[in-house]
Amino acid sequence: MDCLEFRRRLLVDPRAADTQAQAHRAGCAACAEAAESALRFEARLERTLAVAPPAGMVDRILAAPRTDHARARRRGSRRTAWIALAVAASFVLAFGLLRWNAGRSVPDVVVAHVTAADEQEAWLRRGAVAPAAVDAAFADRGITLAAAPPRDVAYVATCTVGFWKSVHMVMPGNGQPVAAVFLPARHDRAADFRRDGMQGRVFPTGKGTMVLVAHGSERFDAIEREWRAAIDGAAVTGTRLPATTGAAAP
Repeated sequence: MDCLEFRRRLLVDPRAADTQAQAHRAGCAACAEAAESALRFEARLERTLAVAPPAGMVDRILAAPRTDHARARRRGSRRTAWIALAVAASFVLAFGLLRWNAGRSVPDVVVAHVTAADEQEAWLRRGAVAPAAVDAAFADRGITLAAAPPRDVAYVATCTVGFWKSVHMVMPGNGQPVAAVFLPARHDRAADFRRDGMQGRVFPTGKGTMVLVAHGSERFDAIEREWRAAIDGAAVTGTRLPATTGAAAP
């Protein structure tokens, strides 16, 4: 079992403890930490949702007059109580998911998105999409490109990555596909990273942050230059731009 499969199982059932998962967790410090974090979140959520009924509520209901009006009032009260409980539970769950997502780094969230099962077909695309389709995807996110986008784009979609609006693209190259995910209005520090067997690069532009993800980083410098030129109109040079220097991303 690799890190990606372990994280997928973790999202489905944080308490899953089959032999393969236990073996991977024992040998991978990062996944062990992720498992502990998921279990802590589950425990907090269970404590929050463990709402006991008010003392004596059952006795009061049984002792109430059994008139049609009283029964209707009880039904209305129960319905109101259940609606209030459902709203509260939804709020707690949404707040918990927001906090959990907020604690994950940009590389974590982007890698999880581009390697998800329903995104695998995008990696196999080969024919280039029309530049107008790329322009339209960026425009949908409120971004007007300063120059023509790279022509080596075989897949483009407007996706929600974590809780962030994005433009998700795949650039196939010569059998070395690179996922390029643009997050408008974010300005993360430049850095290279490794996650779950993938290599990546984060670099900011004047209009947001671009994240590159692939099995190898050989094409990152060239792709970065192309997207800086397309997004901000930066001059295309033969070397990596100084603004992108950095160590590993958090």
